[in-house]
Amino acid sequence: MALSCRKAIQISLASLGGHAPDVDRLELEDHLATCARCGEDHGSLTWVRQLRAYDPDPLTTTARENIRRALLARTEEKVAPRRRLAWPLVLAGAGMAVMAIVGVVALRPVPYRVLGGDVEVASANSHDASAPLRFRAIVGGRVSLGTATADLARNTEVSWLKNKQVLTLVRGTITVDVEHQIGRHFEVRTPAFTVEVVGTRFTVQSNGVSTERG
Repeated sequence: MALSCRKAIQISLASLGGHAPDVDRLELEDHLATCARCGEDHGSLTWVRQLRAYDPDPLTTTARENIRRALLARTEEKVAPRRRLAWPLVLAGAGMAVMAIVGVVALRPVPYRVLGGDVEVASANSHDASAPLRFRAIVGGRVSLGTATADLARNTEVSWLKNKQVLTLVRGTITVDVEHQIGRHFEVRTPAFTVEVVGTRFTVQSNGVSTERG
């Protein structure tokens, strides 16, 4: 019996929440392959989930202290009438300090970014920055991983260890485009072999690897 669009949405919501069993996920995959409308709805739900899950890195202790000092500058001093005009300059300076600190935080490179598709992201330990991240796609997707861009094929799952620039293929097929950087290597591991590159584009499956560039 073919899966209805209403049922597909219910499974899509459960899938994005990590509660859908494998049987339902496979039925959803077949339905999304033939129903463009449900495919668009599933993609929209994926983006909403990613936005709600976005958790920016907190300010460091030093940054917080700098902001506090800037905002509380001279609050304990007795300000003479002739010096009251200096307060707008103090506040302006504090505002500039806050903007500079926030700008530095915003410009720090992010460990990953989902660029498209229905990619689900999960961490083995949300409290440990060194814990590997899991990326899983039913119909496929694209993610940015440090110096590389990875295209996940249908039914593909990978594990990403950002501190070591190591991507492990759990199942499926992945095409990786690595930006060349002197002295930096990028690894893709499978249970059978390991691919280590400096800068190239290649496709990895459980049974082999093919190079498209480099």
